Amino acid sequence: MPEKPSDLPRWADSGGAIVEPSSGKKDVGWIPAERPPAQYFNWLLNLIYQWIQYLNAPVGTGSGAGISATGGSSNGPGLEGTGGATNGKGVVGNGAGTGVGVRGTGGGSGGIGVQGVGVGGAAGGDFTGGSTNAAGVNATGGGSTGKGVVGVGGGGTTAAGIGGQFTGGATSVSGAGGAGVVGVGGVGVDTQGRGGEFTGGAGNADGAKGTATGTGAGLHGVASGASSSSRGVLGEVTSGSGATAVEGLANVASGIGVNGEGQGTGVRGEGKSGGVGGAFSSDTGIGATFTGNSTAAPMRVVPQSAEPGSPVNGSIYYDSDTDKLRLYAGGAWVDLN
Repeated sequence: MPEKPSDLPRWADSGGAIVEPSSGKKDVGWIPAERPPAQYFNWLLNLIYQWIQYLNAPVGTGSGAGISATGGSSNGPGLEGTGGATNGKGVVGNGAGTGVGVRGTGGGSGGIGVQGVGVGGAAGGDFTGGSTNAAGVNATGGGSTGKGVVGVGGGGTTAAGIGGQFTGGATSVSGAGGAGVVGVGGVGVDTQGRGGEFTGGAGNADGAKGTATGTGAGLHGVASGASSSSRGVLGEVTSGSGATAVEGLANVASGIGVNGEGQGTGVRGEGKSGGVGGAFSSDTGIGATFTGNSTAAPMRVVPQSAEPGSPVNGSIYYDSDTDKLRLYAGGAWVDLN
């Protein structure tokens, strides 16, 4: 493919005589033996020049989009870009101020607002939030099953593809850090639309990777609403023995794999059908650390009256009838106090 030209076809942009043809003239165009006025040619070539200027560096006006593209009905993409071989980007969107760099709205019947497919070790999508609370991606899932963002990691052996890579901005107005990705799920009747859905590839590919810069969050989930079941981030294992819904890895001495803080529930894990709600492990560091203050305990075991079913050695619970903390050891329950 030829290289992109460095010069634009500038024409009649500095006081040239321009006359727009009438609607009737536009209908029929030139006729044989006609000698069109130079002003008509100036109008046509200048309009072409303006359009090429816009497409070369599209900028939206007010709340208008720089580029607005609608995909075809049969999985056709509204906008598709293929990056160059050496870190080239197929599509680049830069949000100015609080503007959004890329906005995608998923269709009502499983339509996808933005989709990035990583091939080999490449990232399907790389989105950076602006410095003034601007989101790298703002995507709204349509209807009941529409997805705002879908990232699919490409399968690899050692260098696995990343479906979506999101980097939080270093600073923001509040000092809390810009968000790398903001996904808002659409509201459905029975099924809630997902703001973002990320699927890892077969070869250890990450469905989504969030990298924190400065005080910015690589992945920031905020739960709002009166419902106690509201979740900022939800990870669910639907198949596969030993699969992990959400995993946080701290690879430096003072790093934290998962940090949960809130007046509600910071981190909540629920095990169903024999699954484990939360598992913490460590090679040489600390598997889990819980910190309280003068008004709150660092950790609480919720009291229950009945012994847990199918316990294993190491299981623990607080008996609300006897006010005893109990441990399952050696195949039997023993009181710890």
